[in-house]
Amino acid sequence: MPDHRSLRQYHRPLRHLRRPPSIEPITIVRRIKHRGTHLRKIHHVNNISRQLTKGEISLEEARVRLEKVDVSEYTLFHFDLAVFFLVVSFAVLLGGSIWDIAVSGLAALLVIFGYWLQGKLAMNALMTGTVSTFFLGSIMLFVLLGSAPAP
Repeated sequence: MPDHRSLRQYHRPLRHLRRPPSIEPITIVRRIKHRGTHLRKIHHVNNISRQLTKGEISLEEARVRLEKVDVSEYTLFHFDLAVFFLVVSFAVLLGGSIWDIAVSGLAALLVIFGYWLQGKLAMNALMTGTVSTFFLGSIMLFVLLGSAPAP
Protein backbone atom coordinates (compact mmCIF):
# COMPACT_ATOMS: atom_id res chain seq x y z
CA MET A 1 0.00 0.00 0.00
CA PRO A 2 1.44 3.40 -0.91
CA ASP A 3 2.19 5.88 1.81
CA HIS A 4 0.57 9.31 2.12
CA ARG A 5 3.54 11.07 0.44
CA SER A 6 3.05 9.15 -2.82
CA LEU A 7 -0.68 9.96 -2.83
CA ARG A 8 0.04 13.69 -2.53
CA GLN A 9 1.32 13.79 -6.09
CA TYR A 10 -2.16 12.85 -7.37
CA HIS A 11 -3.93 15.57 -5.36
CA ARG A 12 -1.72 18.56 -6.09
CA PRO A 13 -3.46 21.59 -7.63
CA LEU A 14 -3.40 21.93 -11.38
CA ARG A 15 -1.37 25.14 -11.48
CA HIS A 16 -0.35 24.59 -15.07
CA LEU A 17 -4.00 24.86 -16.22
CA ARG A 18 -4.60 28.30 -14.70
CA ARG A 19 -4.55 31.28 -17.03
CA PRO A 20 -1.98 34.01 -16.52
CA PRO A 21 -3.45 37.08 -14.78
CA SER A 22 -2.53 39.33 -17.72
CA ILE A 23 -4.97 37.58 -20.09
CA GLU A 24 -8.54 38.88 -19.88
CA PRO A 25 -11.34 36.40 -20.63
CA ILE A 26 -13.41 37.09 -23.75
CA THR A 27 -16.34 34.78 -23.09
CA ILE A 28 -19.81 36.22 -23.65
CA VAL A 29 -22.86 34.48 -22.21
CA ARG A 30 -26.14 35.02 -24.05
CA ARG A 31 -29.63 33.61 -23.56
CA ILE A 32 -31.07 31.69 -26.51
CA LYS A 33 -34.67 32.84 -26.76
CA HIS A 34 -35.72 31.09 -29.95
CA ARG A 35 -34.40 27.73 -31.01
CA GLY A 36 -34.47 26.39 -34.51
CA THR A 37 -32.50 25.31 -37.51
CA HIS A 38 -32.13 28.27 -39.80
CA LEU A 39 -30.19 26.83 -42.71
CA ARG A 40 -30.37 30.11 -44.65
CA LYS A 41 -28.68 31.96 -41.79
CA ILE A 42 -26.04 29.26 -41.39
CA HIS A 43 -25.32 29.43 -45.13
CA HIS A 44 -24.91 33.22 -45.06
CA VAL A 45 -22.68 33.18 -41.97
CA ASN A 46 -20.48 30.47 -43.50
CA ASN A 47 -20.12 32.47 -46.72
CA ILE A 48 -19.17 35.61 -44.79
CA SER A 49 -16.63 33.61 -42.78
CA ARG A 50 -15.08 32.11 -45.91
CA GLN A 51 -14.85 35.50 -47.63
CA LEU A 52 -13.29 37.06 -44.52
CA THR A 53 -10.65 34.35 -44.13
CA LYS A 54 -9.75 34.58 -47.83
CA GLY A 55 -9.35 38.35 -47.51
CA GLU A 56 -12.14 39.11 -50.01
CA ILE A 57 -13.98 41.38 -47.56
CA SER A 58 -12.84 43.61 -44.71
CA LEU A 59 -13.67 43.07 -41.05
CA GLU A 60 -16.04 46.05 -41.11
CA GLU A 61 -17.88 44.68 -44.18
CA ALA A 62 -18.19 41.29 -42.46
CA ARG A 63 -19.71 42.97 -39.38
CA VAL A 64 -22.24 44.85 -41.50
CA ARG A 65 -23.22 41.67 -43.34
CA LEU A 66 -23.53 39.67 -40.11
CA GLU A 67 -25.92 42.27 -38.71
CA LYS A 68 -28.17 41.76 -41.76
CA VAL A 69 -28.20 37.95 -41.54
CA ASP A 70 -30.95 37.91 -38.92
CA VAL A 71 -33.42 39.80 -41.12
CA SER A 72 -36.18 37.43 -42.25
CA GLU A 73 -37.01 36.97 -45.92
CA TYR A 74 -40.69 36.42 -45.15
CA THR A 75 -43.35 38.67 -43.69
CA LEU A 76 -45.68 37.62 -40.90
CA PHE A 77 -48.50 37.28 -43.44
CA HIS A 78 -46.44 34.81 -45.50
CA PHE A 79 -45.67 32.79 -42.39
CA ASP A 80 -49.35 32.65 -41.38
CA LEU A 81 -50.39 31.69 -44.90
CA ALA A 82 -47.82 28.88 -44.95
CA VAL A 83 -49.08 27.57 -41.58
CA PHE A 84 -52.68 27.63 -42.83
CA PHE A 85 -51.91 25.74 -46.05
CA LEU A 86 -49.67 23.26 -44.24
CA VAL A 87 -52.39 22.29 -41.77
CA VAL A 88 -55.13 22.15 -44.42
CA SER A 89 -52.94 20.15 -46.80
CA PHE A 90 -52.74 17.27 -44.32
CA ALA A 91 -56.51 16.89 -44.44
CA VAL A 92 -56.43 16.93 -48.25
CA LEU A 93 -53.48 14.51 -48.52
CA LEU A 94 -55.09 12.05 -46.10
CA GLY A 95 -58.29 11.97 -48.17
CA GLY A 96 -60.47 14.03 -45.84
CA SER A 97 -63.93 15.21 -46.77
CA ILE A 98 -64.83 18.85 -47.25
CA TRP A 99 -65.97 18.87 -43.61
CA ASP A 100 -62.51 17.61 -42.51
CA ILE A 101 -60.82 20.29 -44.59
CA ALA A 102 -63.02 22.98 -43.03
CA VAL A 103 -62.27 21.76 -39.51
CA SER A 104 -58.53 21.65 -40.26
CA GLY A 105 -58.83 25.23 -41.54
CA LEU A 106 -60.35 26.17 -38.18
CA ALA A 107 -57.50 24.40 -36.42
CA ALA A 108 -54.99 26.30 -38.57
CA LEU A 109 -56.61 29.61 -37.61
CA LEU A 110 -56.31 28.63 -33.95
CA VAL A 111 -52.63 27.85 -34.37
CA ILE A 112 -52.09 31.22 -36.06
CA PHE A 113 -54.00 32.85 -33.19
CA GLY A 114 -51.63 31.10 -30.77
CA TYR A 115 -48.62 32.58 -32.57
CA TRP A 116 -50.25 36.02 -32.48
CA LEU A 117 -50.96 35.62 -28.77
CA GLN A 118 -47.34 34.62 -28.20
CA GLY A 119 -46.19 37.90 -29.73
CA LYS A 120 -48.70 40.04 -27.84
CA LEU A 121 -48.21 38.49 -24.40
CA ALA A 122 -44.48 37.73 -24.80
CA MET A 123 -45.02 34.05 -23.95
CA ASN A 124 -42.36 31.44 -24.43
CA ALA A 125 -42.79 28.49 -26.80
CA LEU A 126 -43.90 26.12 -24.03
CA MET A 127 -46.76 28.38 -22.96
CA THR A 128 -47.76 29.04 -26.57
CA GLY A 129 -47.93 25.32 -27.26
CA THR A 130 -49.95 24.72 -24.09
CA VAL A 131 -52.46 27.49 -24.83
CA SER A 132 -52.80 26.47 -28.49
CA THR A 133 -53.31 22.83 -27.57
CA PHE A 134 -55.93 23.78 -24.98
CA PHE A 135 -57.85 25.90 -27.50
CA LEU A 136 -57.57 23.26 -30.23
CA GLY A 137 -58.64 20.46 -27.91
CA SER A 138 -61.58 22.43 -26.53
CA ILE A 139 -62.92 23.54 -29.89
CA MET A 140 -62.35 20.20 -31.59
CA LEU A 141 -64.21 18.51 -28.73
CA PHE A 142 -67.22 20.71 -29.44
CA VAL A 143 -66.93 20.02 -33.17
CA LEU A 144 -66.85 16.29 -32.57
CA LEU A 145 -69.74 16.39 -30.09
CA GLY A 146 -71.74 18.56 -32.46
CA SER A 147 -71.21 16.19 -35.38
CA ALA A 148 -71.88 13.01 -33.41
CA PRO A 149 -75.12 11.19 -34.27
CA ALA A 150 -77.90 11.43 -31.70
CA PRO A 151 -78.35 8.26 -29.59
